[in-house]
Amino acid sequence: MLCQQDYLLHFHTLDAVLTQQQALWQPRAFYQSQVAWQQQHPQLFTALLALSDQQVEQLSQNNAQRLQWFSHYLPDSCQQLACFEPPSLSATSADISPFKTVAIPGRKLAQILAFSQALPDSPNSLIEWCAGKGHLGRTISNLTQQTVHCLEFDRQLCDSGQQLAHKHQADLHFHHQDVLQALPTQLQGPQYDHIGLHACGQLHIQLLTTACQQQAQHITLSPCCYHKIAAEIYQPLSPAAANSALQLSRQDLQLAQEETVTGGQRIHNLRYQEQLWRLAFDELQQALSGQHSYQPLPSISKKIFSGTFHDFCQWAAKHCQLSLPQTLDAPRYLAKGEQRLQQVRRLDLLRQLFKRPLEYWLVLDRILFLYQQGYQAQLLQFCPSSTSPRNLLISAKRQTVQ
Repeated sequence: MLCQQDYLLHFHTLDAVLTQQQALWQPRAFYQSQVAWQQQHPQLFTALLALSDQQVEQLSQNNAQRLQWFSHYLPDSCQQLACFEPPSLSATSADISPFKTVAIPGRKLAQILAFSQALPDSPNSLIEWCAGKGHLGRTISNLTQQTVHCLEFDRQLCDSGQQLAHKHQADLHFHHQDVLQALPTQLQGPQYDHIGLHACGQLHIQLLTTACQQQAQHITLSPCCYHKIAAEIYQPLSPAAANSALQLSRQDLQLAQEETVTGGQRIHNLRYQEQLWRLAFDELQQALSGQHSYQPLPSISKKIFSGTFHDFCQWAAKHCQLSLPQTLDAPRYLAKGEQRLQQVRRLDLLRQLFKRPLEYWLVLDRILFLYQQGYQAQLLQFCPSSTSPRNLLISAKRQTVQ
């Protein structure tokens, strides 16, 4: 079991390489026709562009293979990036009736059961943050007979969750609550343990700070969506991170989330088409405007990608205040977009090399914060990445003062 000094050492190692190599992972090839590191690492640039589609797919999905491949070109950096790998939680079967889990999608259920196994034995009632319909809390209540209080901002989800709890005889109580505000009076105090499965950015930071303020005996958290924060620049939690020279924007933080392992083939295909059309239109807008820089487009409903490329260009041109030509040579620009996308997918592998280490940096910041607040904390992988790419779990217990 690692101690505070172990986590601090790993943090400083990751912090050093992430800071020194910012030029390799902060720029996004999708938005640039040329990458700044090409001149410094010409052999790496050439080798990336020579990769086959199959190699690209393998390296994008497998962190260990990615490290091994890049170690031929960046040996020192790869050695530092590989300094830390949290232990995996041993899987055990949960004794729960299928009838009580019928409302939970399969992969979500696997995540919930794995998370539940990481919970400490405790007589305390639980507070589940960002509970949704309470699938996690309901499962835990049925497994342990603990009382669970669910905090959820969406009134409809509260009502649906309470109905499911009643149907499956779970001791669950919903609270329509903005979790960024103070806890309800009746839920304050150290007699509650706090839990959160895939709680987003600012919300899970609020969970941690609130639970510490309440002197909760146990905190169990799986963080998610690190970029969904209140400030433009990440505000560190621990002294170690506060002393770092690393300045992380929301765009930088998005790197830790860029993974679609659980999306399925349809999601992969849709994402590929969206990237292709956006790059193809960018080729078109550069030709029309005479500007040679990427023009960002806002998010839009995925329904547009079930239409035609011409329809997409009409929407995008309106946003950019451009007039489309009467005759649009769609095949030409789609071919240009395809060529750019193939290059982007290869060059972006370098950025992905730093994806998991950046996530470790962020979670270690939370671990070190908990130690500072009087907790003994552990970092674990609670399920395989195939079940959820966001498989890191923080388990913290308040240390008693002698």
